[in-house]
Amino acid sequence: MANFVRHEPCDRCGSKDNLGVYDDGSTYCFGCHAYHGPSTRTSLYRKSHSCESDRGINLPYDCSTFIPFGPLLWIEKYDLTFNDLQGNHVLWSDSRSLLIFPYYKEGQIICWQGRYFGDDAGHPKWLTKGPKEPVETIYGAGRHHPSLFLVEDVISAIKLGKLADTMPLLGCSLSMRKMLAIKKKGYKEIVFWLDRDKASSAVKQARTASMIGLSIKQVITDKDPKDLNTEYLQKTVDSI
Repeated sequence: MANFVRHEPCDRCGSKDNLGVYDDGSTYCFGCHAYHGPSTRTSLYRKSHSCESDRGINLPYDCSTFIPFGPLLWIEKYDLTFNDLQGNHVLWSDSRSLLIFPYYKEGQIICWQGRYFGDDAGHPKWLTKGPKEPVETIYGAGRHHPSLFLVEDVISAIKLGKLADTMPLLGCSLSMRKMLAIKKKGYKEIVFWLDRDKASSAVKQARTASMIGLSIKQVITDKDPKDLNTEYLQKTVDSI
């Protein structure tokens, strides 16, 4: 089985990072679903093995798009499917028992998070490789909602991203640099959707965002979006 190495632009559909490149030289586009079998071209083979970014961040060597039953069963708790994982470039590392959520910027991996599914009770459930603060990944880009929703974690971002553009904060505060990047993308309004434990943090960040002309709204619920049913999420998004 071929192992995933990196994402690249797709010449067929024009996407910036939907083309998955594998260590046997094969490619598959998650956008237009174009597949090309193993290549014998040396240049492609060498390029596919260059999985390290200029930040020194690289994925586990055995990452692939194959997702075992256990992680799939876990993701179903949040009303997500294998297709949701595949469509958002989520990978599996068998050697490390990690479900990998990679984050890219301009085709380069800048950070990844892994959810552990092994047998070691002392192993942390989540691992992060690389700094989380630069992550500006937007899930569901193009959902035609005027607001950008900000949530705490990546699972919530993927789930809510099926309804509206959503960015995970990953436990970080929203820096001025990131706020300016959001404004540059054309969003006029950001919506903090956090649980009650993070409500005070949202108020502080909202004040900063308003200083640069971004309109702010807040949705505070007892649970994160990932733990809320889709019907409730849809009604709330429609009310914004």
